[in-house]
Amino acid sequence: MAEGKGGFEAPGTFVLAIVFLIFFILFYFLNWKWLAGIWHVG
Repeated sequence: MAEGKGGFEAPGTFVLAIVFLIFFILFYFLNWKWLAGIWHVG
């Protein structure tokens, strides 16, 4: 890699990591909403 060159060495890996991060955050909140809807406490 040349000195002073900006950007990532592997941009596809970064994009894939962001996609998985968004997927897991969405999955977490959807499961939380589902559980809150069916689990009536009290």
